[in-house]
Amino acid sequence: MAEAGGVNPTTTSITLELELDGDAVRGHTVDADGVRREFCGWIGLMGVLDALLDRARMAPVPTTSQGGPTNADR
Repeated sequence: MAEAGGVNPTTTSITLELELDGDAVRGHTVDADGVRREFCGWIGLMGVLDALLDRARMAPVPTTSQGGPTNADR
């Protein structure tokens, strides 16, 4: 069932590895497709997460063999 505004909910998995040094942060993420993205700083982390979420939103919705949404999409 679609949410308000006609947007279907999306679930994605992201692995996050952080290296903390005082107030500084660096690390990387790995998405469900195995794509690794490095970041440095809190703003870099937010940028990587934003890009990963944009990619997840743009991913095609899985369909059944009849071409309709799967039960997981409802």
